[in-house]
Amino acid sequence: AAFSRSIGAVGSFANPYSMQWSFGVQHRTASGWMVDLGYAALRGINLPVYRNANQINLGALTAVQRSQIANTIREGKDTTALLQPLRRYPEFDSITISENIASSSYHSGQFRVSRRLDRGLLLDASYTFAKSIDNASDFNSGDPSEQVLDAHNLRAQRGASSFDVRHRVTVSGQYALPFKGTLLRGWTLNSVATMQSAQPFTPFLPSFDAFRNEAFNRPDVIGDPLAG
Repeated sequence: AAFSRSIGAVGSFANPYSMQWSFGVQHRTASGWMVDLGYAALRGINLPVYRNANQINLGALTAVQRSQIANTIREGKDTTALLQPLRRYPEFDSITISENIASSSYHSGQFRVSRRLDRGLLLDASYTFAKSIDNASDFNSGDPSEQVLDAHNLRAQRGASSFDVRHRVTVSGQYALPFKGTLLRGWTLNSVATMQSAQPFTPFLPSFDAFRNEAFNRPDVIGDPLAG
């Protein structure tokens, strides 16, 4: 028998909000360099996330239930008859709901040096070491890798944000052209170069998971599973 799927939202939404804090120190050296050291952080609370409220709770399965499901899979049979009664609402398949229960955190250390040199030259360089962590990076983006794998354990979803950039270096320079004519006076040349580390990604498998009756999973082995 076919089971219907539905989508909805929790009746009472908590408003998402964020908290930000930072501090910094600045010092000018005897040689004229301006040095800045800073720390900045952000905390996101009550962020939106989609999850399957009717997902089978694999963590609550007994040893007997796991054995029955495993035997059915080995026999190449459909596991729906075993799994459907284990859902909270057995008459439905998946029930996708939107809730404001996710969170995020961001911390960064920042270093910057700058100096105005002779002949109209200005140099500026900065480095940021940061880390962003959350359990719902791209809400409603449609990215399969962002799907919540275990709706009963949102903490397992927590990891580096999909937009996390650990290292970033920016170097810029400005040079005031030494022209004095009416048309050329006041012109400057500017140059900016930015280098940063790559953003993380979440590998996923579109293969069918007979234990959950869902076509989504994540690999749990790094390297060759057949090696030693």
